[in-house]
Amino acid sequence: MEGVGVEVDSVKADADDKSWLRRKERETKGKFVFEPQPRSIPQLLVQVAAEMDQAHEQASRIAVRCDGIDKPRLVDAKLLGHILVNLLGNALK
Repeated sequence: MEGVGVEVDSVKADADDKSWLRRKERETKGKFVFEPQPRSIPQLLVQVAAEMDQAHEQASRIAVRCDGIDKPRLVDAKLLGHILVNLLGNALK
């Protein structure tokens, strides 16, 4: 009977997970959703720096240095880009 109890607990956990996912989907509707993809971090940083150059006259103060991140990393480029632009914009104020 112990196996049955474990199986029931597993089904309950799955149902809770699905319920949680549905709640999160409703809560995040119209907001950013985390969608990670393999991406070159140096290329992403160059792209963000280029966007900053267009938006901020002091963006030339930004220096990009990437050591040890040659391989693509699993990131949400859109979300990380927004975060970096926000942080750098605040730092340049």
